Amino acid sequence: MNKNAGILVVDRNLKMIFVAAFFLILMSVAPAFGVSATAHESSADLQPEWSIPNTNIDYTVTICHVIDGGDSVDEVRIYNNPLYTDFVADDKTGWYKTPYNPVKGYYLFTAINLSDHIAEGECTDFTFSATVPGVGNCNLEWQFETRDINDIWKFAYDTTSVDDQAPVITKEVEGPQSEDCPPDQGEICWMSQETQIIVDVVDASLCSPPSLVDYCDFSYTLDGIPEDAWTIQATNGEVHETIMFDEDSEHNLTIECYDNAGNSITDVETFKVDDTPPETTKKFIGPQKLDGEVEWIDGVTTVEFTAVDPDPTGFDCNIGVDKTMYINILAKDYDDIDEMSCWEPDKYCKPVISEPDTECVMEMQDFCESEMGYTKYSSKWITCVEEEVFENCMGCYDGPMWRVYDGTPIEKDEESCHILQFYSIDKLGNAEDMNVNCFFVDKTPPMVEKVHDERMIKDSDATVGTFHWATPD
Repeated sequence: MNKNAGILVVDRNLKMIFVAAFFLILMSVAPAFGVSATAHESSADLQPEWSIPNTNIDYTVTICHVIDGGDSVDEVRIYNNPLYTDFVADDKTGWYKTPYNPVKGYYLFTAINLSDHIAEGECTDFTFSATVPGVGNCNLEWQFETRDINDIWKFAYDTTSVDDQAPVITKEVEGPQSEDCPPDQGEICWMSQETQIIVDVVDASLCSPPSLVDYCDFSYTLDGIPEDAWTIQATNGEVHETIMFDEDSEHNLTIECYDNAGNSITDVETFKVDDTPPETTKKFIGPQKLDGEVEWIDGVTTVEFTAVDPDPTGFDCNIGVDKTMYINILAKDYDDIDEMSCWEPDKYCKPVISEPDTECVMEMQDFCESEMGYTKYSSKWITCVEEEVFENCMGCYDGPMWRVYDGTPIEKDEESCHILQFYSIDKLGNAEDMNVNCFFVDKTPPMVEKVHDERMIKDSDATVGTFHWATPD
């Protein structure tokens, strides 16, 4: 056995024991000297996340030292994204900023005092500016670096996106309407006070998810004068609003919407509100007589209707008369109606037949035009409307039909007490209150009877066509 070899083995063991003991001693005293064996962790939050192209944006990055037991951070590097230009970091109190490093592409910040370090659980903000790329792009990565007092470094990342598309405004008009609804620029939509304008605003973007809608400003004028304005903040990145106008007039509705990137869209549309029904007058053409309240016409006399759509606004908000409906009833055809309707019209002249549902009438005329292909106001269209209204809009009813007035004076050649009901509807479906007119049609000429005294020769067998003879006296 070699004694020297044994000694060598003992020396090696002693050295290993010594190194291990020294390491344990170092670890036990390291906290007292501020030395840690745990690397720090950091995070970066860069705002704003979204921007529009070709704009110089002021950014704020929040650097946080995550609670991890690591040492405090005393050095921060902010790297430029190469797609952005005009990258300039701002000075920060308590930190020394070195000039921009064009080779590495970063600004270096070093804490001046221990109190300026980013301790565990703390955050601090750094600001810089940069010009956004000229086209839309998504999730552009920015790099940040933190170093602690033991020169252990960590990278943190966050992204920004470029949104070059404005929000999208869509509108739907529900309820009575006519012409261009919803209107485009320069067009006009006619509506009633019960009509709803339903506005939906969503964001358009190359990125998924997009930057989302931030808010929308709404305003409208009443006959050219500002009337109301309000703002709707987006919910889940969208704006939904329902608008109704409660006065007859011309309204210019303006909608301005913004997304979180700063893109905007402005929509201006004109709505004319007409809730005023037409007014219809009746006129007799031909022989006629008014005896107090009682009206008489001859069998050759005709009836003419004239309907107008009034405009109480002065801004041409009256859309115009669509049609006049009428129905004629003979008192002698109904057991519960007598001629008192004509003898005392102020007291007894009342509607006999209810008018059809207006919405149903409008639907039937659209059916006759769009589905059946009849030209509006043509004879086939009028016949179609009358038949469809009778079949679909009157419920359980088997009386006479409501008629559509075609502009031709109406003949009334049947002797009786007539009860004429009529009303007009405009193109929005505003229906006039029922008008009713009760009158007599009498086409029998008067009989002349000559009365003779007793010297008259009577023919007891006289019949129609025989003569009655009398003396000159």
